[in-house]
Amino acid sequence: MTTATLTAGERLSHLIMSHRTAADLDAAAGIQKEIVDAPAANWAEFGAKACLLINELTTDPTTGWLDAIRESLRADVERLGTPRAA
Repeated sequence: MTTATLTAGERLSHLIMSHRTAADLDAAAGIQKEIVDAPAANWAEFGAKACLLINELTTDPTTGWLDAIRESLRADVERLGTPRAA
């Protein structure tokens, strides 16, 4: 199963697990970039995403990486904080 065939929530969970098992720094950095692009489906995923991106920093933060993380998390908060129509 590839990340392209997963739902948004499944995709992020799959990427987080892949990052935890990545043995090489380049692979981990690539997975982190995918995690930044993947929307969190719920608050639990948001927390896991935020912790992983900050605690497991694999990219030089002076290259705009922290700005990308901040924007991704801001978009998740905005989306998750907006009540859905029933």
